[in-house]
Amino acid sequence: MRLAPSPTFQSLRGLRWSRRPPQLLLDHICQYTHQWWVRGGHDPFLGFQRLGAAVDVNFRTRKLFGYKGAGRIESPWYGTARFQPILGNAALLTKTIWSQIGTHISQGQHADVGVLGIHEAFADYMAGRNDKCILNLCIGIEILLNKHWQAVLKKPSNDKLDKIVRKTPLLDEETRETLTKLIIDRGHVAHGRAAHILATNPSYTLEKYISAGKTVLEKYLTSIPQGTWPRLMMLRINRSVG
Repeated sequence: MRLAPSPTFQSLRGLRWSRRPPQLLLDHICQYTHQWWVRGGHDPFLGFQRLGAAVDVNFRTRKLFGYKGAGRIESPWYGTARFQPILGNAALLTKTIWSQIGTHISQGQHADVGVLGIHEAFADYMAGRNDKCILNLCIGIEILLNKHWQAVLKKPSNDKLDKIVRKTPLLDEETRETLTKLIIDRGHVAHGRAAHILATNPSYTLEKYISAGKTVLEKYLTSIPQGTWPRLMMLRINRSVG
């Protein structure tokens, strides 16, 4: 268990396994709770410091001197805690969600790769893998927008991402404009170049791209028609995503 503060400064517990259980289980937990760190390769709770100690003027650890009758003496050593601010839309793993995950696993149903792509981008961002973050974020967004475009809006499967971003009713204008810039930077990164927009336009940051990805994820999940899950979860879109 790890501690993570919420925006209201209450302590919450974040769960991460050191010995990894089956990937399908982690995928579904991540999909339903949005606890992106559960399946990510980077552990955001893993800090470089676990214990601290008081030191003397020579920067040596103070020794603990005891003597008969001294009573309780405070140790020079003390534990330290690492804190992780909320990133994404993390929710609790409830009994209902756990039961739903068990149903999916028993039926061999895979989690939504678009949702997982967004969370993979969050993990990349926290690990400082900026280029990979841009690629995974854009791929995850492309999958989710295409699923909504084809399965919900019943639009053609060969429409390009640029057109979907311009026309989809899921997006507000600010998110639409941000995704346009993200697509440009994805093209540069995919060809081994630096992200051009991030390097030249101070109005756009990786954090702004992440925020746009969160918006797409939220809008996608709330737009799913009743009765279409888990079919939509496992839907393979009819075009290549790159």
